Amino acid sequence: MQCDAAALGTTWPDISLIKAGGGLAQPVHITHAGDKSGRLFAVEQDGRIRIIRAGRLLAAPFLDISGRVLSGGEQGLLSVAFPPGFASTGRFYVNYTRRPDGATVIARYRVTLDPDIADPSSEEVVLVINQPFANHNGGQMAFGPEGFLYIGMGDGGSGGDPLNNAQNHASLLGKMLRIDVESGAVPYGIPPTNPFVQSPGYRPEIWALGLRNPWRFSFDRQTGDLYIGDVGQNLFEEVDFQPASSTGGENYGWNVMEASQCYQSASCSPAGLTLPVAQYDHASGDCSVTGGMIYRGQKYPRLRGVYLYGDYCSGRIRGLLADGGSFQNTTLLDSTLSITTFGDDESGGLYLADQISGSIYRIIDTVSGIPLPAGRESFTFPAAESPVVALDPSLMNPFGFGPLASGGDILEFQLALAQFTAPVDLYIAYSVSTDPTNVFLVRPDLSIQTISIQDAQQLLSGQPAPGIEPWQNNVAGPVDVNPFTLPATDLSAGIYTVYLLVTPAGRLDSYYLGNAAFVIP
Repeated sequence: MQCDAAALGTTWPDISLIKAGGGLAQPVHITHAGDKSGRLFAVEQDGRIRIIRAGRLLAAPFLDISGRVLSGGEQGLLSVAFPPGFASTGRFYVNYTRRPDGATVIARYRVTLDPDIADPSSEEVVLVINQPFANHNGGQMAFGPEGFLYIGMGDGGSGGDPLNNAQNHASLLGKMLRIDVESGAVPYGIPPTNPFVQSPGYRPEIWALGLRNPWRFSFDRQTGDLYIGDVGQNLFEEVDFQPASSTGGENYGWNVMEASQCYQSASCSPAGLTLPVAQYDHASGDCSVTGGMIYRGQKYPRLRGVYLYGDYCSGRIRGLLADGGSFQNTTLLDSTLSITTFGDDESGGLYLADQISGSIYRIIDTVSGIPLPAGRESFTFPAAESPVVALDPSLMNPFGFGPLASGGDILEFQLALAQFTAPVDLYIAYSVSTDPTNVFLVRPDLSIQTISIQDAQQLLSGQPAPGIEPWQNNVAGPVDVNPFTLPATDLSAGIYTVYLLVTPAGRLDSYYLGNAAFVIP
């Protein structure tokens, strides 16, 4: 059931996009490794996986298998999936279209001694699925909450599923598959709880059926619910839903139905079918749904619980929100991007990729506006993994320290602020307990300027010493940046206190001063 958001009184986020990286060639997938490294992994369709660290694209590919990938149209290297134990095993999985025959290959690879470089010669083929046509390859893989690998397979292509693959119990095409790739079974195991293990005539790998082209799907990291963006034929795009409590076996209807409408027939029976929780037609330039993700980060409270998804042709981004047994759906942003995928980082931040420009964008909630400081107020914040954006300075936490805050060994410094009611100047600095006489100021080019405690006190008194300048000046926001990512081992032992000074632009008579501290043992 799909309900109108306004009727249910929902306050939707006001989203916007901030560029988080560029220089990619046809990016089609974004993910993280779950290893507390703070890295984003971006898949390039022609056969490379690239790493983005602190907004910077590393020059060397993480993996380059372009020589064995058939790329173009809906074919190529389509996704990468990191299992829960990747940090210790170094194993990961890719889904690609094979040269020269166009078959879908699911393969395992391993990293080298350099954690930023994988070994292209380490391939172990897990599964090969022949493709009758060049389109509707699916392409998404993801590990579910129970540790099994889910693989979204399209119906094999052409148009209208002429081979009836999606409803063919003996075919892996047009299905959601679930296999066990990490237990040591060769080439893979079948989870004993798969729904058709004991059903004659069914492939045991099948978890759900009746899909046309599930290009992108994702699990809610909090609830385990599954959302599937299934690309439609000529009339409708759809989002399918499977609750975490499901034991599998859903039939999502293709090619009996396209979304909630009968396909190529004036009447049909929806009995036994699971209909979409959201759908839209092609009347406004939409033509191909890009399944998205639910925001579960801490940074933007209004975004929490919203499933964000897009359309490749229109660039439109929609929001879907579960509300008991119903779903609210609304348009959140009209963009000009060719959105191929959504992805998240380890702290729950959401991103999307634009195929044409090769850029990655961070999705933010444009909360506005924080009042300018009227006096001199100081705040102490906990050392959290992610910032929290709010309008009240006493409720926000502008700092995030990434994996370090939850026991990891990578410091991923983040700063996020809502929009201010007028321009401000921002100063960032830090001090170390082992050097009580100095403060280290971050300059506009991210270099570090050492100043004395006395110079810092003068700045707070409104009389800055010569040569002291803000990190950013005359900005209204919003701010959402990751200026530094580095191993904690690069820092000497001590208590580090990070400071953010916010002043009205060009003035030092009033301020907000926030600080947070962390320990390097």
